[in-house]
Amino acid sequence: VPSARLSWTVLLHHNTHTHPYAGPGSGNSLMITAPPPEDLAATTTSYLEVRLTATDSQGLASTTTRELRPTLVNITFDTVPNGRTLVVNNVTFTAPKTVVSWENYALTIDSPAQRDGTGNWVVVTGWADGPVATPARRTIPTPPSATTYTAAFGPARVWFLPRITQP
Repeated sequence: VPSARLSWTVLLHHNTHTHPYAGPGSGNSLMITAPPPEDLAATTTSYLEVRLTATDSQGLASTTTRELRPTLVNITFDTVPNGRTLVVNNVTFTAPKTVVSWENYALTIDSPAQRDGTGNWVVVTGWADGPVATPARRTIPTPPSATTYTAAFGPARVWFLPRITQP
């Protein structure tokens, strides 16, 4: 079938509905860049559907459909001690928590200052996988296999500035 008789359409599936993503276009190839998921909750329900329709010289058409699905990866977030709050891609939860991500999808982890059981402030003092420049916030690409990221919390350092009074 000549390339002019090949028609491509790409649909973005999300939850229970679709969005047009690319096409229709014609030719013997199609270049697309897959989008990231809409949000962390959409990682398990989002994928691309590629449809190729070939039409012969008599006008008979046949369509082939393929689903392009990302590699899903379980990522566990934990804290020492357990039960601290983390925010991953704007989703707040109490650790430990396992989320589903896409390989190479960027995960931004915020670890806000919070009070412990005695009312004292605690902050992230480091991560089990190594030190980071700013321990309270970091961005990681989702690795290709299941991984756990553990934030260690410790006492917040409080600095008092002297009170300056004017004569």
